[in-house]
Amino acid sequence: MTLDVCPGVVMTVACAELSRKSFLAASWGALQASGHREPVLVRTERARATGMWAAWWAVGVSSASTLAECRNLVAQSETIGCHKGKLIIYTRRPGGWIGSEGERIGALIRKWGVPIEVKAIEDA
Repeated sequence: MTLDVCPGVVMTVACAELSRKSFLAASWGALQASGHREPVLVRTERARATGMWAAWWAVGVSSASTLAECRNLVAQSETIGCHKGKLIIYTRRPGGWIGSEGERIGALIRKWGVPIEVKAIEDA
C-alpha cells in the first residue's frame, strides 16, 4: 500500500512476513509503476506491535517547512525542523543521513529541491 504523506513524500507499508530487503524491493517497484521515478529512501521502520513494515520515500519537490512538519521522516530519537528555507535534521547518527561521501543527503537534496543540514546531537 502507498500513502501520500505530504508533497514530495510517500509512505509504503507491507505485511510483516517480508524481509526488509524484499519489502524495499516491492516498494521500489510499486513506486516506479505508479510514476515516481527514482524514489529516494528516507527511512524504514518495523512496528513492534504489528510487525508491519513502513518506509518513507522522497519522490518529488517539496519545501523545508512542509518537510519539517512531517514528523515521521525521522526516527523517534531525532528531530526535524527548518530555518530560513533549510531543512535541519538533528540526529545521533549523522553518518546515516549523510551517507558515504554525501551521496544519501545529496540524493535527498536533489529530489526535494531544498538545502538540508544534518546536525549531531549528543546523548544527554
